[in-house]
Amino acid sequence: QGKLDVPSDAFLWDAKAKTFRPVGPGRQAISVVTFDYSLYLGSNWHHGQRITAADILYNLYQTFDLVYDENKARIEPALALTSKPYLDTFRGFRLDGSKLEVYVDNWHFDTSYIASYASVVGLTMPWEILAATDRLVFEDRRAAYSDTAAERLGVPWLNLVKRDALLVRRVLLDFQDKAFVPQ
Repeated sequence: QGKLDVPSDAFLWDAKAKTFRPVGPGRQAISVVTFDYSLYLGSNWHHGQRITAADILYNLYQTFDLVYDENKARIEPALALTSKPYLDTFRGFRLDGSKLEVYVDNWHFDTSYIASYASVVGLTMPWEILAATDRLVFEDRRAAYSDTAAERLGVPWLNLVKRDALLVRRVLLDFQDKAFVPQ
């Protein structure tokens, strides 16, 4: 088990600067996994919008920002603290067309286990739904992602199936009115 070079144009989320930054030269990882999203990208979400690289990037941003943004980590400490050791093993990402390369310090004799470990992007919801729930949790403070934060903050545990879809809808309409798109 050796190390492999992470391409200098691979990137990681920088929570302090609020941007993706190239990892630069000299970074190494134990494994690389390539996820092929060619069957997803260009197809449509349930509401007719195209699935794009923005959906992948927002998912990466959301996952890492919740852990490494100190304010968000204070709001959702259970999620941030338990996710940090896992996310600390990621060494970089590279998006090349429909392929996402994930560089990680993890190895297992069963390569499917490494792929499962490196699968940090769920691609289960459009970026705008994720952004709307982030706003409800971190800006408006009207819901929480975890049951522990919900109880501590006295807000509902976010549930898009049973009760909170209208809250998300209001945020989405506000996004539409303001032509909001995250940087």
